[in-house]
This record gives sequence, C-alpha cells and structure tokens, in this order.
Amino acid sequence: MIDPKKVLYMGDSWASAVEADTGVQFGGWPKFAGVHRPHNCAVPGSTAQEWYDNKDNWMRTAIDQCLSGDIDVALISLGGNDIRRADDGNFSEADFLRATSHMLCCLGSIVHMVHRTGVHTITLLYDNPFPKNPQAGSIVDLLNMGIKNVSRMSFGTGDALKGKEGVFDGKDIHPTREGHIAIAQAWMNVLDLLPGRGEHDDTVGGVAVV
Repeated sequence: MIDPKKVLYMGDSWASAVEADTGVQFGGWPKFAGVHRPHNCAVPGSTAQEWYDNKDNWMRTAIDQCLSGDIDVALISLGGNDIRRADDGNFSEADFLRATSHMLCCLGSIVHMVHRTGVHTITLLYDNPFPKNPQAGSIVDLLNMGIKNVSRMSFGTGDALKGKEGVFDGKDIHPTREGHIAIAQAWMNVLDLLPGRGEHDDTVGGVAVV
C-alpha cells in the first residue's frame, strides 16, 4: 500500500487537475486522493517535449523530488498537448503519426529517467472528453495505445469515468469536479494494491493497473 501523500504528480493539466466546472487547479483528483500541493509539480499546457528539454528546470525539479525519499510513486500525465499543438487545422493521419512518434520518444525517456530513481512510475491514460465525437474517441484511443507502449504501468481514467454522468461538461477537455472525485476513488484503489518503493521489476510493458 502506498501513502497518498507520497505521490508526485507531474506533467500537464490532467495532473494539475483542472476542474472544468469550477476552474480550480491543483485540487481535483490528487486532492481528493489526499495529496498536498508541494507534491504536485505539474504545469498546465505543458508537453512531453518541454519536459524532456527540462524547460524551466521542470524535469530536474521532479527528479530531485523523487530522489528526496519523500516520494514512492510518480504519476506522469503527458502527450495530449503535444498532439494538440501539432494540429494546425489541417491535421492529417500522417501528421498525427509523426507527432505521436516524436512525443512517445520524449515520454519514453522521461519514464526511464523517473523510474531510475527507484519510484513506481505510472503514466496516465486520457479519457475522451467528447464522447459524442467518434473522431475524438479514435484519437484518444490511439494516443493512449502509444502511451501504454512506453509505460511501465498506466492508470486509465477512462475506466474510472466509464458509465458515470456529469463527469465532463461537453465543452472542456478536463473532467468536472464529479469526474475528479470518480478518478480519485479509482486511484486510491490502485495505491492500495502497489507495494512499497523499489519493490517492482524493470519490465516495460504498459501494464494497466486500472
């Protein structure tokens, strides 16, 4: 079992936990799961490329926190903004594949760097915020497939939100507060199942823990 207060959240606005209906940041599902602000170094709008490049020392700060002994799990949410920024309005399948391939190279390196600190390294899988839009669903599915392929473990927010009402508002890419509460409940179940820091193997395989 992992203490929720020993989780570091890093990456984009799904990790900083923007609530679509309240506008609150650095609350949401990490807060409902018991984390304090000092263990959230996420940067809304950030990309895997920027983290890989250590923009504004983001990556170094996260690595230092993982090495501090205060962190047992690092949750990484990255990839969505890389794809969104690559879309210039004429986004072809080839453009998507190129953007995804480059993003996954960066994300895979980030996962490896964090994992070497000895913490459990878990990537977040996005849910489709526009369930009535089949194209959006296909893009999210392909993105998540790539993320899983470069992950050691992954946490599927879609599984946490499936079948629940009011978890998206239909306009924003982020969950509502109700959605964050549902994600937090599933995340707590994951933390209950994880062994302590360092008690994991080095197998890469994108094992979905939820």
